[in-house]
Amino acid sequence: MEAMEKMLKRAGIHVEQAEVQRDKHNMFAAQAVQDAKNGVPHEEATRAFTCDYGQNILFPHFGSEQPGVTYYFSQLTMLNFGVVNHAHIYPGDDRDPSCHMDAHVYHEGIGKKGANAVASLFMKT
Repeated sequence: MEAMEKMLKRAGIHVEQAEVQRDKHNMFAAQAVQDAKNGVPHEEATRAFTCDYGQNILFPHFGSEQPGVTYYFSQLTMLNFGVVNHAHIYPGDDRDPSCHMDAHVYHEGIGKKGANAVASLFMKT
């Protein structure tokens, strides 16, 4: 029973931490929208981005080594990484910021997941 109580206590702490993080994220996203609406200079404005990898997509790989018409050796893993700018201003909109998502999809032959991939994809956004 003691193990169950410890697990529930850790779960409760985790939920509290997640709520604090969500509140902080919402605060920064709201500030980014306000700064965009008010035309705050780039070097002084708050920016809010949300980044995450989606679920891996397994894709049949029909390379030249395929042994038959209905069989393939291994699946190719497709990776997708999304970046949302919470205060994007589209051309023609007069200070009306909205969310904009850039999605980067690539296969494991191009790159892997990791800090370098995240930094590179974020910079491409």
